[in-house]
Amino acid sequence: MAHYTGSKINQIIRAWPNGTVVVLPWLEKHGAYQQLVHEYEKTAWLSRVGQGAYTKAGDKVQWTGGLYAIQEQLKLPVHAGAKTALQLQGYGHFLPMGKGATVSLFGLPNVKVPAWFRRYRWGVKVRYTTTNLFAG
Repeated sequence: MAHYTGSKINQIIRAWPNGTVVVLPWLEKHGAYQQLVHEYEKTAWLSRVGQGAYTKAGDKVQWTGGLYAIQEQLKLPVHAGAKTALQLQGYGHFLPMGKGATVSLFGLPNVKVPAWFRRYRWGVKVRYTTTNLFAG
């Protein structure tokens, strides 16, 4: 007897962590090929963040949800650093309020942050710095 697990979009939504961006390879891994993703976008199940990157319709996504996709799905070694890392760990003394907040991300010189992440309006200024400091 077959076990019914729901429609493809329901399976995807259940596997998709709230508040995060997913990239097309993640959707394909979960059975949603490009044409189907386009249909989900047309029927308002998905919202496009940029080329090949999506949010669940109506989901509030911050820069951390985009960084999640970069780290966990694209496997790029990009990390929060400086004051941003301290604030994420709860050690920030002066939390910037509203617009004007700056997020510091770091990566190796040969690692580029995806265009969809750079172009999306996260509500904060994102500063990406490349360095060999942590290469090893």
